[in-house]
Amino acid sequence: MSVSWEDNGRFKGSCWGPCISDMTLNVLDHALPLVRHPNFEDLTWDVPMEKIPLVVGNEIKGGQLYTVTLKEYLENFRLYLHNPQSWKGSKTSLYAAERDSHALMSSQACFLPVPKGSDATFNVSIFNYQSYSGHPAVLAIVATSQGTSAQVVQDGSQKLYFNKSGEKASFIGQRLSDNRKERGVATEGEMTKEEKQQVPSHVCTTHTPHTHTHTHTVILNEA
Repeated sequence: MSVSWEDNGRFKGSCWGPCISDMTLNVLDHALPLVRHPNFEDLTWDVPMEKIPLVVGNEIKGGQLYTVTLKEYLENFRLYLHNPQSWKGSKTSLYAAERDSHALMSSQACFLPVPKGSDATFNVSIFNYQSYSGHPAVLAIVATSQGTSAQVVQDGSQKLYFNKSGEKASFIGQRLSDNRKERGVATEGEMTKEEKQQVPSHVCTTHTPHTHTHTHTVILNEA
């Protein structure tokens, strides 16, 4: 399938819900197919929010990466924004202690085609049925081993980006073998713990007269 339904409030056997969204990877404005259980038969499990780690620090220029829990992230949401004042209002927390305790989890896989000796630019893509221009309904959080990024879904269909010190950055997929060649190490063998954590990774910046495009490199294992 090319999209997956994500909703923590959808009734069993229903295609409707308060924050139902279609989600996949997007390459050159094309949705990539997903490998997962059918939408009406998806398997889920619950995880306490204090047991879900998120890497933060990427939102600050020159910031050191460190780990907090999803609960801490929501409780102190302003702390993890490049510009804390960009969130209007007087509240500091998105965590509702009276009802928030677990996160609903599901799994899926998406194969990203990366040419040998080259790379592929991609984004997470989300389509939310309740959001439209001027009326956002969902906050999406993209978590990677190199940082966590929050983005309000302001239109029905939207690309999600990596927060690189307040600048939006698309993701760059690079083959593991090509990355090892760049680093001058053996190209054979299983992905190491450090490589699974995508270290080293880097951000490439290209400049044109009217635009600034930032990218965030992700090392990918090869099938």
